[in-house]
Order: sequence, then C-alpha cells, then structure tokens
Amino acid sequence: MRLPISFARHVGQQPTYYNQIRGQHGDRYADLNQSPSFSFGEGLPYTRVEYSNLRLQCADLSRIDTVRAEITLHNVGDRAVVETVQAYVTVLVTSVSWADMALKAFTQVPLDPEQTATVSITVPVVD
Repeated sequence: MRLPISFARHVGQQPTYYNQIRGQHGDRYADLNQSPSFSFGEGLPYTRVEYSNLRLQCADLSRIDTVRAEITLHNVGDRAVVETVQAYVTVLVTSVSWADMALKAFTQVPLDPEQTATVSITVPVVD
C-alpha cells in the first residue's frame, strides 16, 4: 500500500506537496526543514519486494515517442502482496519552473510469496 498524500512533519509545512515546484517555499521553515514525516508514494508492506533488471526498450527517443521500461519484481517474503510500481520524472535543465519530481505512471502487480514477474510501464516523452 502506498500513501496517496504526504503527511507534514509540523503545521508550518501546510500545504505539503509531493511535487513542489523548486524554490516555491524554500527548503526550510523557521528552524525546521521541509521534509515531510511520510511522503507521497511511500509505503510499508507486510513483505519485501526486490526490484532488478531495469531495461529501457529504446534509448533514442523523439518528442512523440513513449518511454517503455521493463523491470523484474521478486517477492522475497512469505506473504502475498500487490506491489505498486511507480514511474517518476524530473527535469534537470529547463527554462521554466518544474516540480522536483512528478509521478507520471504506475501499475499494480499481485505477487504470491517467492513469485517473480516482469512488469512494463510506459511514460510519454512529452506530457
């Protein structure tokens, strides 16, 4: 299970955004930092899933293409789980304000104990 919202560490952080625009509120409030107690997308499952073998379908992409990635998941625990695979994007160089990190795609995968699955997730190059 993943959190659908962020939980603030203190009242001065309100509102708390998972995709805050860089420099919007700075990184400190009074003498406290802006990192939330629990961030959007975090979660504590009852088992452990290992991620491995991340592969991109194509490395050379144009603006009209879609990034397709595959990843292998392995439930190494002794309980079944529905794992939420998340794809976040960030812009390193831009002329406009952009969020530090934004969720662009996700998929949920049921896994029995010791089960392995290959998952595909897609994100448009331009959104």
